Amino acid sequence: MNREGHLSFQKFKEKTMPDGEKKRVRILEWDDAITRIEWDAVILDESTFIKSPKAAVTKFFVRNFRNVPHRAIMCGMPNPEGPLDFHQQFAFLDGNDSPFGDNFWLFRDRWFYNIAHRIIPRPGTIEMMKQKVHKRAFIMGRKDVKMDQPMVFETRTASMPKKLRKAYDKAEEEFIFEYDGEEIQRTVHQISVYTWLRHMASGFVGGVLEWHGKLDLIFELLAGELFNEQLVIWFDYNEGLHATRKALLNKGYDVAAVYGEVPQDRRRKTVTDWKAGQYQILLAQPRCLQYGVNLSEANTQIYFTTPLSGEIYQQSRDRILKAGEKHPLLTIFLLAENSVDVDIMHLVRQKNAKSVSILDACSAMRIRKSF
Repeated sequence: MNREGHLSFQKFKEKTMPDGEKKRVRILEWDDAITRIEWDAVILDESTFIKSPKAAVTKFFVRNFRNVPHRAIMCGMPNPEGPLDFHQQFAFLDGNDSPFGDNFWLFRDRWFYNIAHRIIPRPGTIEMMKQKVHKRAFIMGRKDVKMDQPMVFETRTASMPKKLRKAYDKAEEEFIFEYDGEEIQRTVHQISVYTWLRHMASGFVGGVLEWHGKLDLIFELLAGELFNEQLVIWFDYNEGLHATRKALLNKGYDVAAVYGEVPQDRRRKTVTDWKAGQYQILLAQPRCLQYGVNLSEANTQIYFTTPLSGEIYQQSRDRILKAGEKHPLLTIFLLAENSVDVDIMHLVRQKNAKSVSILDACSAMRIRKSF
């Protein structure tokens, strides 16, 4: 079973990398044995995993199970990157009878503009799709399942030290990564610069922690308003997670961690042990726990680095919700002053934002610099 819970198998092949090094890479292939079973129903949970028409997993599910009498899709956020996300999910559901047709590219060309590599709905497209989805879907809101618990959002901000601030500003303005008088890298690509800035905003230069500002904020919270409180801290990068884990352990805190390299069985046990109170603090990558995990033992969560993906942010944020509860929960963002941290926090919290891309983030950075 793979991480979505579907039957698959793995094989490996040798691949020559650009630098000439030979590397063994894993290939995931789908086992078509499950298509030969006479299923009464096939239900896709968190069906956005088939939203991309180019993905092998999407092609597998859209092409197969056509004779299954009952097909269903379930998702709390079915269109995180825009209205086109609906197409392949409905293609699996209805095949040739899909309200959007069975050909993604023809549908896109008819109903959307492609302007400067941005796909923009034509006039009338959104309203048409809303009507089709409303007619075909059963929609249940948070109040219907008593999951409308209020959430309070706060920020804690730290100022970068002079040397790091100088390096950050130079990278942002000149596309040159230079620290302590030494040039590390330069580029003409804004996306590369954006990655540098995200790491520097958390205090990292070339993988080395040069500034402890966010760690200091965590220790202040743990010594004050979050004293002895069970909580979750989210990290978009492993370097921040590992540095925080080491610092907390050195201070005597009980800490558990879940990230990409942790096997699935250990992830489940770690979460179970944390829920049982064996650990006060759970450090986690949002991508590892964004679906189907109940972290409601915590009343507070902290974003050391906020994920750029609006879908991943919202899925991780809602892990601590408690059914039937009305007392407010607390979400805290740790931010480096006047940095991409602030841009991302505002982007993912926009109520009408269905998706956030690296292009959106770069645009937000330019707007912030213009003031």
